[in-house]
Amino acid sequence: MAAVELYFNRQGLAEARTRISGLKARYGNVGSYAPDNIDEHTFGKGDSSSGMHRTVSDFSAHVRDQFSHAERLLEGVERALDDTEQSHTEVEEANLRSFDS
Repeated sequence: MAAVELYFNRQGLAEARTRISGLKARYGNVGSYAPDNIDEHTFGKGDSSSGMHRTVSDFSAHVRDQFSHAERLLEGVERALDDTEQSHTEVEEANLRSFDS
């Protein structure tokens, strides 16, 4: 029977976590640039100005929501990477303790 060698790439996980953290900050910041309070008179006082205001306000809210959602998803990926590393560390420590017994 062939021996199975398991390899855990801590550096790869750290690099992935760093990249995810950078993406999370980038996406979270993009949503903050979408205005949340648009003056209703920005588009004038014509017949279509209120419709334009409503459309732009809805679009802006949608942009904020979508980038906030992306940020939360990336936070979940970051937590999963942390959990994976922690789990593997615990298994390694338990394996080492088993040799001491």
